[in-house]
Amino acid sequence: PVRCVALDAMGVLYEHTGIADRLTRFARARGSQATLDGARALYRRASSGEMASASLWAALGVPGDHDAEFLADRTLMPGARAFLDSAHAGGLAVGAITNDVAEWSRWARQAQGVAGDLDPWVVSGEVGVRKPARAIYDVFLSACRCAPDACVFVDDQVSNLDAAAALGFRCAWFAREPAATPVPHQRVDSFAALHALLADAGAFGSTQLGSPQKG
Repeated sequence: PVRCVALDAMGVLYEHTGIADRLTRFARARGSQATLDGARALYRRASSGEMASASLWAALGVPGDHDAEFLADRTLMPGARAFLDSAHAGGLAVGAITNDVAEWSRWARQAQGVAGDLDPWVVSGEVGVRKPARAIYDVFLSACRCAPDACVFVDDQVSNLDAAAALGFRCAWFAREPAATPVPHQRVDSFAALHALLADAGAFGSTQLGSPQKG
């Protein structure tokens, strides 16, 4: 039976995606000469735990604390709160495996009121390794004391799902639009669809979920 669900953050739990592009536009609007490739490289370093967010802003040429302003539009995906409530009502554990800057992840989970709703939070910037490297999935499994085949991993990036599936995770691809080419993972386009998939004994086996919630 499924004992836990591991959610990606950007693109699944939160609507905020396209970090490198957003970061580039944000920095350039404040006088930076950052390029997309440069911003992407710096973000990867920060989200790998190599630098704090303050150092990231300084390297982009906009020193100071811009975290709250940059993250202001990081909002919960529609249906996320209802899904979390249903999971908790049924006793299903929900955690997170996400690539993110450590300070940004902590700020967003507090701002969106989900800090205590997911456990564990496995954040690349805190553990020093990014998806799809095996180590980040191992950290999650160790923290939640769950076998991979008792955990459903939900992500919007197929490469991350492929890596998790190779370790034995059951996987669900969170994509609001279908793929142009076949994807070897069950697709869900909303949290309502994820709830239905988890409740389907034929899909993942026995799962404890509360009744679907509105919202």
